[in-house]
Amino acid sequence: SMATVAIVLLLASVAAAGGPSEATIARLRKFSRPEVLTIDTAKGLHADMVARSRTIETLHGHRNVIPPRPYRIQPTNNFSVPTIFPTAFGADPTGATDSTAAMQKSVAALLQGGSPHKMASGIADLGGATLDLAGGQYLISAPIVIPMFYGNLLIARGTLRASASFPADKFLIMVGNTTCHPDGQQSCNEFVNIADVLFDSAHTAAGGFYIAHAMGATVGPAFFIGYVQAGIRIDGGHEVMVSDAWFAEYYWSDKPPTASTSIGVQINGNDHYLTNVIVFDYTHVGVEVNGAANILAGVHTWNGGGVGVRVNAYQTRLIGCYLDYNNLEIVDPDSTVVENTFFLVTNTVLTANKGTLHSLVMQFNTYVWNGATVVLNGSFPAPSHVVIENEIASNRMTEARAVLTKSQATEWSFDFSSVLLFPTITFVEYSLTTASGFVQHAARPVEGCKVTIETDHAVDATVAIHVMQAL
Repeated sequence: SMATVAIVLLLASVAAAGGPSEATIARLRKFSRPEVLTIDTAKGLHADMVARSRTIETLHGHRNVIPPRPYRIQPTNNFSVPTIFPTAFGADPTGATDSTAAMQKSVAALLQGGSPHKMASGIADLGGATLDLAGGQYLISAPIVIPMFYGNLLIARGTLRASASFPADKFLIMVGNTTCHPDGQQSCNEFVNIADVLFDSAHTAAGGFYIAHAMGATVGPAFFIGYVQAGIRIDGGHEVMVSDAWFAEYYWSDKPPTASTSIGVQINGNDHYLTNVIVFDYTHVGVEVNGAANILAGVHTWNGGGVGVRVNAYQTRLIGCYLDYNNLEIVDPDSTVVENTFFLVTNTVLTANKGTLHSLVMQFNTYVWNGATVVLNGSFPAPSHVVIENEIASNRMTEARAVLTKSQATEWSFDFSSVLLFPTITFVEYSLTTASGFVQHAARPVEGCKVTIETDHAVDATVAIHVMQAL
């Protein structure tokens, strides 16, 4: 409004003059004081004065001293949606002393809140109840446990660190249980969320976060360090989404371990999502996929050599990932897609367990590698519906093209064994263009990865050929 503009200009003149005069104060009162003072107008005056004070602070170059909004604003309704602070139960936010008992009391308080509603399969809706670590670093000697049949909750903003006595077979946070079988979905937790938490397993705990038979959980942003078995392990369930997360058994500045069996993220279920995930030194296997229909997008593994991503299941999709000195291993590939992925000084290994290979698509990937870009580890007697094409700097594909011009020749021979992945060509198409005249010509039977085009008499001609395999 015009009045607001006038007030701002007046405040600017006050700041320039070094302080208000009596006339200036009178003018401010003219703009600001209402004729009738009520509770609502008093609230308006307060908000107005806060805005003015901020303007003056800005004009004088002072920082804003108005306290920030709280991390979580409590709603007004007929039930309690708590924000629980572990320090209220005696937890030590410095990490100097063990906070296990206080953390267990905090979780008990968290699970008491919530709405009167139920989620799927009778899961208690906690209404967004939050365990707010408030930037603290908490030393614990037992897991934080979220039992089955609780959902719609958040654990956020702090560090959890395993003590020297933490059980070696447990994770810092454990959600749900594999005994959950309420119905066909077999999910007993829903919308359990982790954000802005650093999990330090201290080379003692099995890992940072474990979740079993949950639907629609989210993890991230988060950082995982010092795990022995896995940073995150997902058992069963559906649609657990891990994003904006970093994983390392050791920091890159630490001395590498002499032996490691750790896994950054282990997925033992279907329909889960990993996006924008980094696994670095020194993790034995970056990501292990043991369930169907999972998606890895924007996953970058540079975990000290070895296996970056291992796929032991069908219907897996890797989109826009980055294998950085760590290979991609796919065991018995089936209905798998690898697209727009970067392989830096590494390759893809197709490993035969049962020896089956069906419906694999690899395209638009980029390789920086002197060796074979795709390697067969074992025998696949009858590969089918395999498409490896349109790759950048790849030297192993399932289709190839060539052009050969010869003069006064009757045979044009092509050997594709150095570029084709499998030992046998299953499809040939070609064109023969002569300088003049007509000639009869044919493709002779394929011998492995070799093809010969033959004419009935000598001729000057160019043959362009396209071959495919594993159709």
